[in-house]
Amino acid sequence: MRAELDRMEELQIICKRNESTVWISAPLTVEKPNGQFRVCLHPRPLNKAIKREHFQIPTFDDVVAEFRGKRIFTIIDMRESFCQVKLDDASSKQCTFNTPFGRYSYLRLHFGISSAAEVFQRKN
Repeated sequence: MRAELDRMEELQIICKRNESTVWISAPLTVEKPNGQFRVCLHPRPLNKAIKREHFQIPTFDDVVAEFRGKRIFTIIDMRESFCQVKLDDASSKQCTFNTPFGRYSYLRLHFGISSAAEVFQRKN
């Protein structure tokens, strides 16, 4: 777990948090197929309090309609796409979690947040 926290901190996905915060979530570690561990946020109480975005996510038909007349296409790896969305300081503090190595906050959008898909889609 410590190695993954250090990696995420180096990539500026999380940061060490020393001041008190209103929200604190439990971490959840999941083993990846390659044997490494993924540190996740388990924000069930936070998700109950989040006001969801009012953004209509396009349907498959909406997206396909935009392809009409297009000739050049590309493939984008969206594996860590939410990490492209920076959180403001207030949102980051809400995404704080406790570990045996200290408290950390996400600096990037976490996939466990109930409104993450809407926030990500609105930004694109």
